[in-house]
Amino acid sequence: MQKHLASPLPFTIRPAGPDEADVVVGVLQDAARWLLSRNIAQWPPEEFTAALTAQWQATGCVWLAWRQNDAVGTIALAFQDDPLWHTVPGPAAYIHKLAVRRTVAGQGISRALLRAAEDEAVLRGLPSVRLDCWAGNTALRQFYTAAGYTLRGLVPEASWECALFEKMLPAVADT
Repeated sequence: MQKHLASPLPFTIRPAGPDEADVVVGVLQDAARWLLSRNIAQWPPEEFTAALTAQWQATGCVWLAWRQNDAVGTIALAFQDDPLWHTVPGPAAYIHKLAVRRTVAGQGISRALLRAAEDEAVLRGLPSVRLDCWAGNTALRQFYTAAGYTLRGLVPEASWECALFEKMLPAVADT
């Protein structure tokens, strides 16, 4: 007997409002706890605060993905150079803290959040978006490669190795 599962509910992505910092924190802490449950100590849950989210909002963009009234994902985009990329010249936007609640994992929300950040970078005339992740997270590295990102190098950090990924963006046509 074959079961027919209902298709996932649609989701929307929009900028996080100044009053939604705690919502962003909740999504990030949920993801951090999931990582810890898998023995990946990449994001300590207590690292995420409303003040840190407000700082990201003041210096870049933060989006939330919503399914009905539930925040199910987030991503941040920064426009100042990231020190990890000091050996790679050129302007770029920097993606940080892509997170999706596990209850909606595998439903395209992560890719849609990446596209939102990429679209913003294109609108700002930037030629690429860059991101980093723990080099030991093979599944995440494969996800970024499948999303069109190219591994640009590995950078040793104090206690872990960081993988640097970049995606070249289409130029905005002059009108």
